[in-house]
Amino acid sequence: MPFPSSKAKPRALKPPKPPKPRKAPKPFKAKAKASRRPGLVGQHRPRGGKTIEHLCGHKQVHVLTGPAWKKDRTAEHEASRICTACWAEERAKELESFFDLTEWPVLEGTIAQVLWARSLRATALLAYQGEAAVVDRERRDAGLEPASNRYMAIVAAAMFKETRAKWWIDSHEAKDFHRDLLTFGDLDALKGIQEEARLIPVCPF
Repeated sequence: MPFPSSKAKPRALKPPKPPKPRKAPKPFKAKAKASRRPGLVGQHRPRGGKTIEHLCGHKQVHVLTGPAWKKDRTAEHEASRICTACWAEERAKELESFFDLTEWPVLEGTIAQVLWARSLRATALLAYQGEAAVVDRERRDAGLEPASNRYMAIVAAAMFKETRAKWWIDSHEAKDFHRDLLTFGDLDALKGIQEEARLIPVCPF
């Protein structure tokens, strides 16, 4: 193999290519998703939802699943009942009817929040009504007059100070959440009513 000649010219190097300029990013544009119902753009409609007129005359959208015969049976069953709002209203009135209170403070919030909060408030008062019944039983055994009205008056005054429906809904999962509404003075007053029957000496004979 012959050696290369010393007179060979070196290969010329090509200059590097300049970098290509970057393109400016396109501005983001949110695309509105078309609804399944014509004429309504961007509005949510549950899949399989059907508007059903209930026994109370109100209309409500229900999501029906399963085969056609099951959907028809579910629709007939829902049509024979009252709507959710009317049921919640009746439930709240039923719980509030256990108390001899003429005026219940109006709660602040949406219609659904108020209906739910009314039931939670009445349920919390029912827990204290059970404690008041125990106090009356101890007082009767000791020969004293019942004090359930005084007991419940203190509790109701503390409960009715909270008129935010959102507070009742956000706090109801905690155990004895309604005790946060009672001040130290209220707790001392309730404890004093409970101990009135225990201070009376019982005849040992």
